[in-house]
Amino acid sequence: PSQCFAVLAHKILYNGSGSKKGGFIYNWIGGTSKNKIQAHKGKVQTLVVKDKYVYSGGDDGIILQWTK
Repeated sequence: PSQCFAVLAHKILYNGSGSKKGGFIYNWIGGTSKNKIQAHKGKVQTLVVKDKYVYSGGDDGIILQWTK
């Protein structure tokens, strides 16, 4: 099974790919996907917004910090 989740930060919606072949983070502005970033090896397990940063964690055991 796959999962999908999203967070809103700085008027940009971020969502992570929860499929085994995923690991991508997408950002959306106005209903249009603007970027597809290979963030993790395996599933993206979590996205968190704190202050001006978005953090992601994946099956690879790595936590990444993202800015605009």
